[in-house]
Amino acid sequence: MNTIETFSGESTPPPRLVRHSPEWFADCFTNPVTGVAYSLPENLRRMSERLCRVFNIGGVCDPMYIANVAAFELGCGDGCGEFHPASAEAQSEFGARLAKLAERLCFSYSSNVTIPASNLAGLMSKALQ
Repeated sequence: MNTIETFSGESTPPPRLVRHSPEWFADCFTNPVTGVAYSLPENLRRMSERLCRVFNIGGVCDPMYIANVAAFELGCGDGCGEFHPASAEAQSEFGARLAKLAERLCFSYSSNVTIPASNLAGLMSKALQ
């Protein structure tokens, strides 16, 4: 854990970021080892942030988890922080891929996401545009 040293030589933890603030999301989308921000496509970031806010998902790893699962299921990433444009095949299967993504996120966040997967897919589709 990073600490801040005071003039008296005491160590104090760094200030906590306010959940769902722009600074908090910036921290969530930064590699904790390298300190470098992930090259996350804007539409995936927007969708991830929207889901976190709407459903009060607040773990520091959750926004990047959502983005990685979305990238994997939509065919525009490996699910491990690497992103690329979706293939023509993946784009043609967008509806089915989005439905599977919605099912996965409803399962992963069942205590937060209390709407049917079909409704979640609609919410995500709007955020991904």
